[in-house]
Amino acid sequence: MVALSACNNKKPAKSPGFKEILYYGTKEFEAHEKNTKINKEQAWELQIEYFKPDSLSYLCRLYFIVDGNYVFPQYVRRKLNEARLTGVWVNTKTGVVRYVKNNSIVNLNSDGWYGKFPNIDEE
Repeated sequence: MVALSACNNKKPAKSPGFKEILYYGTKEFEAHEKNTKINKEQAWELQIEYFKPDSLSYLCRLYFIVDGNYVFPQYVRRKLNEARLTGVWVNTKTGVVRYVKNNSIVNLNSDGWYGKFPNIDEE
């Protein structure tokens, strides 16, 4: 019986090694963003620049700040209300962009945020 109940546990995951996960749309997220050098719009532009050599089709919504990084996860399952933390991470203080492979699953609390898509015809 205990084993069956463990399978249905859907609490937001805080994987070992993560100190803080802030969800987009919360007061905590907004407060953190006010005290950073890089805002979400700048992080969106950095994500576009990161993928520009390949394709803009990889652009993802912003759902989290994890340990001082905006996270644009590539693997989102809306029906299950969850996302993996694999994707583009933009440091909120330095603007350093990196692609992180992390299969930790975190529950979604919103529809996330999309920035402005660039006009491809102008480029």
